[in-house]
Amino acid sequence: YSLRKIWKLLGRPPCFLIDFRPIIPPLIVVTDPKVAEEISRPSSAFPYSLGKDEGCMRFKWVLGSESIVLTEGEEWKELRRRFNPAKLRRNPGFQPSHLHSLIPLMLRKTRIFTNKLRTAAASQAVVTFGNYVQDLTVDIIGEVVVEHDLRAQLTEEGEGEKGPGGVLMTLDKILEWTYNEQRALNPFHRFSILRPIMLRYYSRILDRRLSEIIHSRIETRKPESATRTILNLALQDVTGPLSSQLHKLTVTQIKSLIFAGSHTTASTVQWITYLISKHPSILAKVRAEHDVIFGDRPVEEVLAKTPKEALSAMVYTTAVIKETLRLYSPAGSVRSAPAGSGFGVTVGGMRMRLDGTMLFVNHHIIHQDEKVGKEKARSTAHSHLKSRKTWMI
Repeated sequence: YSLRKIWKLLGRPPCFLIDFRPIIPPLIVVTDPKVAEEISRPSSAFPYSLGKDEGCMRFKWVLGSESIVLTEGEEWKELRRRFNPAKLRRNPGFQPSHLHSLIPLMLRKTRIFTNKLRTAAASQAVVTFGNYVQDLTVDIIGEVVVEHDLRAQLTEEGEGEKGPGGVLMTLDKILEWTYNEQRALNPFHRFSILRPIMLRYYSRILDRRLSEIIHSRIETRKPESATRTILNLALQDVTGPLSSQLHKLTVTQIKSLIFAGSHTTASTVQWITYLISKHPSILAKVRAEHDVIFGDRPVEEVLAKTPKEALSAMVYTTAVIKETLRLYSPAGSVRSAPAGSGFGVTVGGMRMRLDGTMLFVNHHIIHQDEKVGKEKARSTAHSHLKSRKTWMI
Protein backbone atom coordinates (compact mmCIF):
# COMPACT_ATOMS: atom_id res chain seq x y z
CA TYR A 1 0.00 0.00 0.00
CA SER A 2 2.98 2.29 0.48
CA LEU A 3 3.86 1.68 -3.17
CA ARG A 4 0.48 3.10 -4.18
CA LYS A 5 1.29 6.32 -2.35
CA ILE A 6 4.64 6.53 -4.14
CA TRP A 7 2.89 5.85 -7.46
CA LYS A 8 0.53 8.77 -6.90
CA LEU A 9 3.37 11.10 -5.90
CA LEU A 10 5.19 10.19 -9.13
CA GLY A 11 2.18 11.12 -11.24
CA ARG A 12 0.74 7.61 -11.72
CA PRO A 13 3.33 6.23 -14.20
CA PRO A 14 2.81 2.82 -15.90
CA CYS A 15 5.87 1.56 -14.03
CA PHE A 16 8.58 2.97 -11.78
CA LEU A 17 11.94 1.91 -10.35
CA ILE A 18 12.85 1.48 -6.70
CA ASP A 19 16.47 0.69 -5.92
CA PHE A 20 16.93 -1.28 -2.70
CA ARG A 21 20.49 -2.42 -3.41
CA PRO A 22 22.31 -4.13 -1.76
CA ILE A 23 19.32 -5.68 0.03
CA ILE A 24 17.58 -6.79 -3.19
CA PRO A 25 18.12 -6.10 -6.92
CA PRO A 26 16.49 -3.03 -8.52
CA LEU A 27 12.69 -3.39 -8.40
CA ILE A 28 10.39 -2.34 -11.25
CA VAL A 29 6.85 -1.81 -9.95
CA VAL A 30 4.40 -2.43 -12.80
CA THR A 31 1.11 -0.53 -12.51
CA ASP A 32 -0.27 -0.75 -16.06
CA PRO A 33 -2.21 -3.82 -17.29
CA LYS A 34 -0.67 -3.67 -20.79
CA VAL A 35 2.85 -3.70 -19.38
CA ALA A 36 1.82 -6.47 -16.99
CA GLU A 37 0.59 -8.52 -19.95
CA GLU A 38 3.92 -8.11 -21.75
CA ILE A 39 5.70 -9.44 -18.68
CA SER A 40 3.31 -12.34 -18.11
CA ARG A 41 2.74 -13.72 -21.61
CA PRO A 42 4.98 -16.36 -23.25
CA SER A 43 7.39 -15.35 -26.00
CA SER A 44 9.99 -16.99 -28.24
CA ALA A 45 12.73 -16.08 -25.76
CA PHE A 46 10.65 -17.09 -22.73
CA PRO A 47 8.25 -19.94 -23.70
CA TYR A 48 6.70 -19.99 -20.21
CA SER A 49 6.87 -16.18 -19.76
CA LEU A 50 9.47 -14.58 -17.50
CA GLY A 51 10.74 -16.78 -14.70
CA LYS A 52 9.99 -16.41 -11.03
CA ASP A 53 12.34 -14.15 -9.16
CA GLU A 54 15.13 -15.75 -7.15
CA GLY A 55 13.79 -13.98 -4.07
CA CYS A 56 10.94 -16.50 -4.08
CA MET A 57 13.48 -19.16 -3.17
CA ARG A 58 13.67 -17.76 0.34
CA PHE A 59 10.46 -19.75 0.85
CA LYS A 60 12.10 -23.04 -0.09
CA TRP A 61 12.49 -23.85 3.60
CA VAL A 62 8.77 -23.29 4.11
CA LEU A 63 7.50 -25.03 0.98
CA GLY A 64 10.40 -27.10 -0.36
CA SER A 65 12.44 -26.37 -3.48
CA GLU A 66 10.15 -28.60 -5.58
CA SER A 67 6.98 -26.78 -4.56
CA ILE A 68 4.49 -25.93 -7.29
CA VAL A 69 4.81 -22.34 -6.05
CA LEU A 70 8.54 -22.25 -6.85
CA THR A 71 9.04 -24.56 -9.84
CA GLU A 72 8.75 -23.54 -13.50
CA GLY A 73 8.40 -24.87 -17.04
CA GLU A 74 7.70 -28.54 -17.66
CA GLU A 75 8.33 -29.42 -14.02
CA TRP A 76 5.62 -26.95 -12.98
CA LYS A 77 3.21 -28.30 -15.63
CA GLU A 78 3.60 -31.86 -14.39
CA LEU A 79 3.06 -30.86 -10.76
CA ARG A 80 0.00 -28.82 -11.68
CA ARG A 81 -1.40 -31.76 -13.63
CA ARG A 82 -1.05 -34.07 -10.65
CA PHE A 83 -1.96 -31.73 -7.81
CA ASN A 84 -4.63 -29.72 -9.60
CA PRO A 85 -7.05 -32.53 -10.43
CA ALA A 86 -9.64 -30.03 -11.68
CA LYS A 87 -7.65 -30.02 -14.91
CA LEU A 88 -8.53 -33.67 -15.54
CA ARG A 89 -11.93 -34.18 -17.12
CA ARG A 90 -12.18 -37.71 -15.76
CA ASN A 91 -11.66 -36.42 -12.25
CA PRO A 92 -14.84 -35.45 -10.38
CA GLY A 93 -12.99 -34.00 -7.42
CA PHE A 94 -13.49 -30.35 -8.28
CA GLN A 95 -16.89 -30.58 -9.96
CA PRO A 96 -19.67 -28.45 -8.39
CA SER A 97 -21.32 -31.53 -6.88
CA HIS A 98 -18.12 -32.41 -5.01
CA LEU A 99 -17.56 -28.84 -3.86
CA HIS A 100 -21.15 -28.76 -2.62
CA SER A 101 -20.45 -31.92 -0.63
CA LEU A 102 -17.76 -30.02 1.30
CA ILE A 103 -20.25 -27.41 2.53
CA PRO A 104 -21.19 -29.33 5.73
CA LEU A 105 -17.50 -29.50 6.67
CA MET A 106 -17.04 -25.78 6.05
CA LEU A 107 -20.15 -24.95 8.06
CA ARG A 108 -19.02 -27.10 11.00
CA LYS A 109 -15.68 -25.33 11.12
CA THR A 110 -17.31 -21.92 10.67
CA ARG A 111 -19.72 -22.60 13.55
CA ILE A 112 -16.71 -23.10 15.81
CA PHE A 113 -15.31 -19.81 14.51
CA THR A 114 -18.50 -17.81 15.12
CA ASN A 115 -19.02 -19.37 18.56
CA LYS A 116 -15.50 -18.30 19.55
CA LEU A 117 -16.23 -14.75 18.37
CA ARG A 118 -19.50 -14.65 20.33
CA THR A 119 -17.73 -15.88 23.44
CA ALA A 120 -15.05 -13.22 23.07
CA ALA A 121 -17.67 -10.52 22.47
CA ALA A 122 -19.73 -11.58 25.50
CA SER A 123 -16.67 -11.42 27.74
CA GLN A 124 -15.54 -8.15 26.10
CA ALA A 125 -12.13 -9.71 25.65
CA VAL A 126 -9.71 -8.18 23.17
CA VAL A 127 -8.65 -10.85 20.68
CA THR A 128 -6.57 -10.94 17.50
CA PHE A 129 -9.12 -11.49 14.77
CA GLY A 130 -6.44 -12.53 12.29
CA ASN A 131 -5.45 -15.49 14.47
CA TYR A 132 -9.06 -16.68 14.64
CA VAL A 133 -9.45 -16.47 10.85
CA GLN A 134 -6.12 -18.18 10.24
CA ASP A 135 -7.14 -21.08 12.47
CA LEU A 136 -10.46 -21.37 10.61
CA THR A 137 -8.88 -21.53 7.15
CA VAL A 138 -6.18 -23.98 8.27
CA ASP A 139 -8.83 -26.26 9.77
CA ILE A 140 -10.82 -26.36 6.53
CA ILE A 141 -7.82 -26.73 4.23
CA GLY A 142 -6.34 -29.51 6.35
CA GLU A 143 -9.54 -31.53 5.96
CA VAL A 144 -9.93 -30.84 2.25
CA VAL A 145 -6.29 -31.52 1.38
CA VAL A 146 -5.42 -34.57 3.50
CA GLU A 147 -8.60 -35.30 5.48
CA HIS A 148 -6.79 -34.52 8.72
CA ASP A 149 -8.35 -32.45 11.48
CA LEU A 150 -5.66 -30.03 12.64
CA ARG A 151 -8.04 -28.74 15.36
CA ALA A 152 -6.45 -25.31 15.12
CA GLN A 153 -9.55 -23.59 16.51
CA LEU A 154 -9.93 -25.91 19.47
CA THR A 155 -6.28 -26.27 20.48
CA GLU A 156 -4.46 -24.02 22.90
CA GLU A 157 -0.98 -22.79 22.11
CA GLY A 158 1.62 -25.41 23.01
CA GLU A 159 -0.74 -28.35 22.52
CA GLY A 160 -1.52 -30.73 19.63
CA GLU A 161 -0.49 -29.39 16.23
CA LYS A 162 0.31 -26.08 17.94
CA GLY A 163 2.77 -27.81 20.22
CA PRO A 164 6.33 -29.12 19.73
CA GLY A 165 6.58 -31.10 16.52
CA GLY A 166 3.10 -30.04 15.38
CA VAL A 167 2.33 -28.80 11.87
CA LEU A 168 1.11 -25.37 12.92
CA MET A 169 3.84 -24.60 15.45
CA THR A 170 6.56 -25.71 13.06
CA LEU A 171 5.16 -23.68 10.17
CA ASP A 172 5.09 -20.59 12.39
CA LYS A 173 8.72 -21.14 13.41
CA ILE A 174 9.84 -21.56 9.80
CA LEU A 175 8.03 -18.36 8.80
CA GLU A 176 9.56 -16.49 11.72
CA TRP A 177 13.06 -17.46 10.61
CA THR A 178 12.29 -16.97 6.91
CA TYR A 179 10.86 -13.48 7.02
CA ASN A 180 10.23 -11.22 9.98
CA GLU A 181 8.72 -7.83 9.11
CA GLN A 182 10.05 -6.18 12.24
CA ARG A 183 13.61 -7.35 11.48
CA ALA A 184 13.54 -7.43 7.67
CA LEU A 185 16.18 -4.72 7.28
CA ASN A 186 18.27 -5.85 10.22
CA PRO A 187 21.51 -7.26 8.71
CA PHE A 188 22.19 -9.31 11.85
CA HIS A 189 18.93 -11.15 11.30
CA ARG A 190 19.09 -11.24 7.50
CA PHE A 191 22.61 -12.70 7.39
CA SER A 192 22.53 -14.61 10.66
CA ILE A 193 24.43 -17.90 10.57
CA LEU A 194 21.63 -19.36 12.71
CA ARG A 195 18.95 -18.85 10.06
CA PRO A 196 19.89 -21.72 7.71
CA ILE A 197 20.49 -24.00 10.69
CA MET A 198 17.11 -23.27 12.30
CA LEU A 199 15.27 -23.39 8.97
CA ARG A 200 16.76 -26.79 8.16
CA TYR A 201 15.93 -28.04 11.66
CA TYR A 202 12.27 -26.98 11.61
CA SER A 203 11.81 -28.03 7.98
CA ARG A 204 12.83 -31.58 8.84
CA ILE A 205 10.40 -31.64 11.77
CA LEU A 206 7.55 -30.43 9.54
CA ASP A 207 8.35 -32.95 6.80
CA ARG A 208 8.41 -35.75 9.36
CA ARG A 209 5.01 -34.78 10.78
CA LEU A 210 3.38 -34.40 7.36
CA SER A 211 4.83 -37.76 6.32
CA GLU A 212 3.11 -39.35 9.30
CA ILE A 213 -0.21 -37.79 8.34
CA ILE A 214 0.11 -38.74 4.68
CA HIS A 215 1.05 -42.36 5.44
CA SER A 216 -1.87 -42.61 7.84
CA ARG A 217 -4.30 -41.34 5.19
CA ILE A 218 -2.92 -43.62 2.48
CA GLU A 219 -3.12 -46.69 4.69
CA THR A 220 -6.73 -46.01 5.68
CA ARG A 221 -8.13 -44.73 2.37
CA LYS A 222 -10.99 -46.71 0.91
CA PRO A 223 -12.17 -46.97 -2.70
CA GLU A 224 -15.46 -45.21 -1.94
CA SER A 225 -13.64 -42.20 -0.46
CA ALA A 226 -10.83 -42.05 -3.01
CA THR A 227 -11.99 -38.74 -4.45
CA ARG A 228 -12.66 -36.87 -1.24
CA THR A 229 -9.33 -35.12 -0.75
CA ILE A 230 -6.68 -33.51 -2.92
CA LEU A 231 -4.21 -36.12 -1.64
CA ASN A 232 -6.39 -39.00 -2.81
CA LEU A 233 -7.09 -37.32 -6.12
CA ALA A 234 -3.40 -36.75 -6.78
CA LEU A 235 -2.46 -40.32 -5.92
CA GLN A 236 -5.45 -42.16 -7.38
CA ASP A 237 -3.33 -43.72 -10.13
CA VAL A 238 -0.68 -44.90 -7.66
CA THR A 239 -0.76 -48.50 -6.45
CA GLY A 240 1.43 -49.84 -3.69
CA PRO A 241 3.79 -47.80 -1.54
CA LEU A 242 4.95 -44.37 -2.69
CA SER A 243 8.38 -44.06 -4.24
CA SER A 244 10.79 -41.86 -2.32
CA GLN A 245 10.59 -39.20 -5.06
CA LEU A 246 6.79 -39.15 -5.17
CA HIS A 247 6.67 -39.15 -1.37
CA LYS A 248 8.94 -36.09 -1.26
CA LEU A 249 6.88 -34.32 -3.93
CA THR A 250 3.66 -35.08 -2.08
CA VAL A 251 4.92 -33.69 1.22
CA THR A 252 6.18 -30.57 -0.55
CA GLN A 253 2.89 -29.89 -2.36
CA ILE A 254 0.81 -30.50 0.77
CA LYS A 255 2.93 -27.89 2.56
CA SER A 256 2.36 -25.48 -0.30
CA LEU A 257 -1.41 -25.97 -0.31
CA ILE A 258 -1.73 -25.51 3.45
CA PHE A 259 0.59 -22.50 3.62
CA ALA A 260 -0.37 -20.57 0.49
CA GLY A 261 -4.07 -21.37 0.66
CA SER A 262 -4.61 -20.53 4.31
CA HIS A 263 -2.78 -17.19 4.32
CA THR A 264 -4.42 -15.78 1.19
CA THR A 265 -7.89 -16.90 2.26
CA ALA A 266 -7.44 -15.58 5.79
CA SER A 267 -6.30 -12.22 4.45
CA THR A 268 -9.37 -11.92 2.22
CA VAL A 269 -11.79 -12.85 5.03
CA GLN A 270 -10.22 -10.20 7.25
CA TRP A 271 -10.55 -7.51 4.57
CA ILE A 272 -14.20 -8.46 3.90
CA THR A 273 -15.01 -8.18 7.59
CA TYR A 274 -13.21 -4.86 7.90
CA LEU A 275 -14.83 -3.31 4.81
CA ILE A 276 -18.41 -4.25 5.64
CA SER A 277 -17.88 -2.97 9.18
CA LYS A 278 -16.90 0.38 7.64
CA HIS A 279 -19.86 0.39 5.22
CA PRO A 280 -23.06 -0.37 7.22
CA SER A 281 -25.29 0.05 4.16
CA ILE A 282 -23.46 -2.75 2.35
CA LEU A 283 -23.61 -4.96 5.43
CA ALA A 284 -27.36 -4.34 5.63
CA LYS A 285 -27.82 -5.44 2.00
CA VAL A 286 -25.80 -8.62 2.60
CA ARG A 287 -27.93 -9.44 5.64
CA ALA A 288 -31.12 -8.71 3.71
CA GLU A 289 -30.05 -11.08 0.94
CA HIS A 290 -29.30 -13.82 3.47
CA ASP A 291 -32.67 -13.27 5.16
CA VAL A 292 -34.42 -13.85 1.83
CA ILE A 293 -32.41 -17.00 1.06
CA PHE A 294 -32.40 -18.63 4.49
CA GLY A 295 -35.31 -17.04 6.34
CA ASP A 296 -35.77 -18.70 9.73
CA ARG A 297 -34.32 -22.02 8.58
CA PRO A 298 -30.87 -23.16 9.69
CA VAL A 299 -28.16 -22.43 7.15
CA GLU A 300 -27.09 -26.07 7.21
CA GLU A 301 -30.58 -27.21 6.24
CA VAL A 302 -30.90 -24.86 3.26
CA LEU A 303 -27.44 -25.60 1.88
CA ALA A 304 -27.91 -29.34 2.35
CA LYS A 305 -31.17 -29.41 0.36
CA THR A 306 -30.53 -26.81 -2.35
CA PRO A 307 -26.82 -25.85 -2.39
CA LYS A 308 -26.71 -24.78 -6.04
CA GLU A 309 -29.82 -22.63 -5.82
CA ALA A 310 -28.82 -21.02 -2.52
CA LEU A 311 -25.31 -20.15 -3.67
CA SER A 312 -26.57 -18.83 -7.01
CA ALA A 313 -28.96 -16.54 -5.16
CA MET A 314 -26.11 -14.90 -3.21
CA VAL A 315 -25.58 -12.31 -5.93
CA TYR A 316 -24.79 -9.37 -3.69
CA THR A 317 -22.65 -11.46 -1.31
CA THR A 318 -20.58 -12.68 -4.25
CA ALA A 319 -20.21 -9.10 -5.47
CA VAL A 320 -18.86 -8.05 -2.08
CA ILE A 321 -16.27 -10.84 -2.17
CA LYS A 322 -15.20 -9.89 -5.71
CA GLU A 323 -14.96 -6.23 -4.81
CA THR A 324 -12.81 -7.03 -1.79
CA LEU A 325 -10.46 -9.08 -3.98
CA ARG A 326 -10.25 -6.17 -6.41
CA LEU A 327 -9.44 -3.63 -3.73
CA TYR A 328 -7.10 -5.80 -1.67
CA SER A 329 -5.64 -8.64 -3.71
CA PRO A 330 -4.01 -11.19 -1.41
CA ALA A 331 -0.92 -11.59 -3.60
CA GLY A 332 1.01 -10.17 -6.55
CA SER A 333 3.43 -11.54 -9.12
CA VAL A 334 7.20 -11.09 -8.93
CA ARG A 335 9.24 -12.12 -11.97
CA SER A 336 12.82 -11.72 -13.05
CA ALA A 337 14.38 -10.60 -16.33
CA PRO A 338 17.86 -12.21 -16.54
CA ALA A 339 20.70 -9.75 -17.07
CA GLY A 340 21.83 -9.73 -20.68
CA SER A 341 18.59 -11.22 -22.00
CA GLY A 342 17.60 -7.94 -23.61
CA PHE A 343 14.06 -8.22 -22.26
CA GLY A 344 12.04 -5.03 -22.53
CA VAL A 345 8.54 -3.60 -22.62
CA THR A 346 6.87 -0.79 -24.53
CA VAL A 347 5.88 2.18 -22.38
CA GLY A 348 4.37 5.26 -23.98
CA GLY A 349 5.58 4.22 -27.41
CA MET A 350 9.14 3.84 -26.14
CA ARG A 351 10.96 0.53 -25.74
CA MET A 352 12.53 0.09 -22.29
CA ARG A 353 15.04 -2.62 -21.41
CA LEU A 354 14.31 -4.19 -18.05
CA ASP A 355 16.73 -7.13 -17.94
CA GLY A 356 18.64 -7.53 -14.70
CA THR A 357 15.72 -6.32 -12.57
CA MET A 358 12.91 -7.69 -10.44
CA LEU A 359 9.48 -7.06 -11.97
CA PHE A 360 6.60 -6.70 -9.53
CA VAL A 361 3.12 -6.67 -11.06
CA ASN A 362 1.22 -4.73 -8.41
CA HIS A 363 -2.40 -5.88 -8.60
CA HIS A 364 -3.42 -3.57 -5.78
CA ILE A 365 -2.51 -0.48 -7.81
CA ILE A 366 -3.83 -1.83 -11.12
CA HIS A 367 -7.19 -2.80 -9.67
CA GLN A 368 -7.68 0.63 -8.08
CA ASP A 369 -6.58 2.66 -11.08
CA GLU A 370 -9.57 4.64 -12.31
CA LYS A 371 -8.40 4.29 -15.91
CA VAL A 372 -8.58 0.50 -15.81
CA GLY A 373 -12.32 0.20 -15.14
CA LYS A 374 -15.18 1.99 -16.83
CA GLU A 375 -16.30 3.48 -13.53
CA LYS A 376 -14.32 5.25 -10.84
CA ALA A 377 -12.74 2.73 -8.48
CA ARG A 378 -14.59 2.90 -5.18
CA SER A 379 -15.49 0.65 -2.30
CA THR A 380 -18.80 -0.64 -3.62
CA ALA A 381 -20.13 -3.98 -4.73
CA HIS A 382 -22.42 -2.65 -7.47
CA SER A 383 -19.84 -2.90 -10.27
CA HIS A 384 -19.90 -6.71 -10.03
CA LEU A 385 -23.66 -7.20 -10.13
CA LYS A 386 -23.83 -7.62 -13.92
CA SER A 387 -22.50 -11.15 -13.52
CA ARG A 388 -24.97 -13.32 -11.63
CA LYS A 389 -22.83 -16.45 -11.60
CA THR A 390 -20.84 -17.40 -8.53
CA TRP A 391 -17.45 -19.09 -8.76
CA MET A 392 -18.89 -22.38 -7.53
CA ILE A 393 -21.43 -22.81 -10.33
